[in-house]
Amino acid sequence: MMYPHVIDVESFISTDDGMGGSTEEWSVVLTAIEAHVQPISGNEYYQAQQIQNPVEVDIFTPYNEVISSSMRVKHDGKILNIKSVLDQGGMNEVLLLKCSMSNAQE
Repeated sequence: MMYPHVIDVESFISTDDGMGGSTEEWSVVLTAIEAHVQPISGNEYYQAQQIQNPVEVDIFTPYNEVISSSMRVKHDGKILNIKSVLDQGGMNEVLLLKCSMSNAQE
């Protein structure tokens, strides 16, 4: 499979602020990952809108056990929330990330 795009994967991190509190922010955990970012088709989009967590973008990337559904993806100036992480074919070769568009800004 070809991977014509590049993505960054971020995780929500809580950092001790040194004064008894903490700061929470998104932090890049994987950078410049090869990917194929593909908006879903019209029929798939209609079906996705019928569920509570709609999916608008599929991302295919080489298998990486670090990536989870609690993370998000940055691609081409957009933030995509990962809704599910699927091992395509069950052979630990390709991951499919089902994502929705975020309203958050970079």
